[in-house]
Amino acid sequence: IYLIYRSRNSSWKGEVVGMEIGDEEISNASVREYRIKIKRDNNGKIRVHTVSEKTYSKFEVGDKVIKNSGKMGFVKA
Repeated sequence: IYLIYRSRNSSWKGEVVGMEIGDEEISNASVREYRIKIKRDNNGKIRVHTVSEKTYSKFEVGDKVIKNSGKMGFVKA
């Protein structure tokens, strides 16, 4: 619960630097994962976010994104 609270209260800006689709094996079943790589503006670190297919389709490499405090996800800036 602490990690959810901490991530919800954080805020940051960044840029999409990569996108990938991969298949993950879970309990003998293949699950498709959609990942977006975001380079944070404040420290330059690249973080990988696993998102839904719907969210994945909204972004492209080069898009600026923002994550507001009090929200769980990020949106286009």
